[in-house]
Amino acid sequence: MKELNLYTTMKSRTLDGLLSTKNWLGYLDDATPINQISLPGTHDSGTYTVGKFSILSTWIKTQDESITEQLNNGVRFLDIRCRHINNSFAIHHDRFFLNLNFSDILADCYKFLRENPQEFILLSVKEEYTSQNCTRSFNDTFLADYLDPTQWFTEDRFPQLAEVRGKIVLFRRFAGSNGIDASHWPDNQTFESDGRLHVQDEYEQRDEVLKGKAIKAAWDFATANSVKGWLTINFTSIAAYRFTSTRAYAKDKNPELAAYIANTHAMGGVVVSDFPQIGDITKRVIATNFAANIAL
Repeated sequence: MKELNLYTTMKSRTLDGLLSTKNWLGYLDDATPINQISLPGTHDSGTYTVGKFSILSTWIKTQDESITEQLNNGVRFLDIRCRHINNSFAIHHDRFFLNLNFSDILADCYKFLRENPQEFILLSVKEEYTSQNCTRSFNDTFLADYLDPTQWFTEDRFPQLAEVRGKIVLFRRFAGSNGIDASHWPDNQTFESDGRLHVQDEYEQRDEVLKGKAIKAAWDFATANSVKGWLTINFTSIAAYRFTSTRAYAKDKNPELAAYIANTHAMGGVVVSDFPQIGDITKRVIATNFAANIAL
């Protein structure tokens, strides 16, 4: 583990200028289980390809930054949604193709990890929409064409940081036998799975007060239970509805969450957001891993 005493001599204890968001995991102890780290994440990470002025932007676009930009800016959980088509994975949001393939996502991830070998990426892979013109299962295509055993950690457990530096950790949201099993995923709920996953994914909660309470409750669950072996996944996003956009919801919820993080200074699990630049969510989540040294 790298020493953190350099922070104690700084007059301004903020994340800016002290930790690089490209390699912040390098400052954590090798023995730390990954479920005990506050990890910033992005919801529907591939939607940055949707143009700002596209008619679909209101409902589909949840990110402005590319995968490389997200990783360089500190994000370590990516929410990747793949449509199985022609025995290959195309990146989709529901029925809409995002002009990306899974191989593009992996190329960005591999490049980032080569340049920052002390980091890891928790990669959520979900089967999206319907399959088309396929002669094998989603899992078979994943194993045959995308899984590189030298670059992935695919055991069904929460490893220590030393085991996964420089690797992708599979968070599996599809039927299969590799990676952290998250294939049981009730829709639009807060739920627990297998006695170790606690998920808040109430994306259609239109009462923003209740959504805010759900976000904070999941954060508090992570604070209390990560050391007991739980991994908390906390989606702060709300799906667009009628005349309200995903960005408008982020503008409401992200600053509220930022204020809550600033007051708690506690570990909060995996926090998965739309437009995390709003409220500076990524840096604030990272900083909770160093709460004794860095003010939020």
